[in-house]
Amino acid sequence: MFSWARKRQPWRALLVEGDPTELVDISPLIPADYEAERSRTLSLTELLELHNRFQKMTADYNALPSGHKYEGIRPLKKETQLALWISLGTLCRIGELLQAEWKNVDLDQQTWFIPSENVKGTRGKKQDHHVFLSPFALHFFQELKILTGDSQWCFPNKQDDQHVDVKAVSKQVGDRQARFKNPQGPVKTAS
Repeated sequence: MFSWARKRQPWRALLVEGDPTELVDISPLIPADYEAERSRTLSLTELLELHNRFQKMTADYNALPSGHKYEGIRPLKKETQLALWISLGTLCRIGELLQAEWKNVDLDQQTWFIPSENVKGTRGKKQDHHVFLSPFALHFFQELKILTGDSQWCFPNKQDDQHVDVKAVSKQVGDRQARFKNPQGPVKTAS
């Protein structure tokens, strides 16, 4: 950001003293084992655990007696579970997936076209993506087609003719992880 500002007026004048970030030593801020490039993959055991958690959440919620559903943890929507499996199977960003249109998914050819406007990247350098669907990813797209195939969008918003919010899946997953968070008390607001 500061490099960008140094090259442009009026921002350059605001940085008379230079780039304050040049004085920051990041080594104490990041763990010693930090690696910029990730190579971690989920093991078969972890994939099975995720599948089992989805199943258990649904079974536990369905087993709650009438009148006690609000006390339980609601399972992830089926569409959300499918989004997570497709994202894992294609290595796509969740926002790219949630903006997908059925016209760009060819189940017969096992391909998914992601137009450049849905791709994250530098303006002017974004490119269309062609994703070849593995049998794993294809299976979950086929399940999704049964649920939402009558819509323009793979993940339609029920309130309007658009796709769901690109943060919807992350929010739903985060809401169910709240019990693992260590709250520091109520959130303080400015008076």
